[in-house]
Amino acid sequence: MARRNFFPSIKWSIFWIGVHSCSVWLLSILLSSLTNFFIFVLLNGFGIIVIARIIRTRTQNEKFSINGEFILWGCLTCFSFWLVRLILSLSNVFDGVLYFVLMGAGIYAIPHVFNLILKQKGKIREKVERVRKKEPRKIFLISDTHFGHRNILHYCHRPFRTTQSMDRTIRKRWNSTVRRHDIVFFLGDFVFRGSIGYWIRRLHGRKKFIRGNHDFKMKHTVHHLVFHHKGINFYLVHNPLHAPRNWDGWVIYGHVHNHNTSVFPFIDGSKKRINVCVEVIDYRPVSLDYILSLNLPTIRRMRTIHSKIEHW
Repeated sequence: MARRNFFPSIKWSIFWIGVHSCSVWLLSILLSSLTNFFIFVLLNGFGIIVIARIIRTRTQNEKFSINGEFILWGCLTCFSFWLVRLILSLSNVFDGVLYFVLMGAGIYAIPHVFNLILKQKGKIREKVERVRKKEPRKIFLISDTHFGHRNILHYCHRPFRTTQSMDRTIRKRWNSTVRRHDIVFFLGDFVFRGSIGYWIRRLHGRKKFIRGNHDFKMKHTVHHLVFHHKGINFYLVHNPLHAPRNWDGWVIYGHVHNHNTSVFPFIDGSKKRINVCVEVIDYRPVSLDYILSLNLPTIRRMRTIHSKIEHW
């Protein structure tokens, strides 16, 4: 699992500081003839955020869209530009490489700190509401999102035209299903291309990661996990073939996708196995309580989450 600090990583922080520094330098040249200070700050702020969004479409598979979030970050960037420029002018730093580096660092840091404060307030409010309503945590399961993986669209016949469409759909369905305090067991192959930290931060739930064969850069993962829930033992692992042969409980796994649902269906009662690859669970986390509500001992096979149950 990625580190818990707010900024994505040292590598990405340096990268975005560099992007903002270069943006300030470029815009200072393009807008050098402007005399109206308010318009100068406004164009710089929104110019920096536009450049950043264009780069994010290439590096993190995000769609460029002008919406409320874009306006908010544009206003924060304008404020950051004005504040950092004021501080540097009071410190007699007006130009040179140091000026642009400090401008980039300040413009990167201030909006993120502001966003962190808002998130912390949201978490506190959520904890208060949870205590008030005494809502229990739910357990969800999902595997093989492959965020940013272009070939997976054809390899698994996923119903999306682009990786951006796939990533947005999975994120929307995930967050509409899982609350922030719920537990999500992820059974491998999380991100194929892009920032792991980016996706961890944008998906609801307390995530616990089982290591998949594509999770080379994932930290704090485990090969498998065993737990007991409502009288049933579960063995969580990425590849179903890696489960112990003498295991007498249920095995929950990923890895196999939807290539052969006759052998690897959503629920296989004869082998006591549950496939939670996104293709067979409608591209959203599935609740363990929902699975148990189906009355597992009576199920012989259920190909996908939308298939008719074949009873014994």
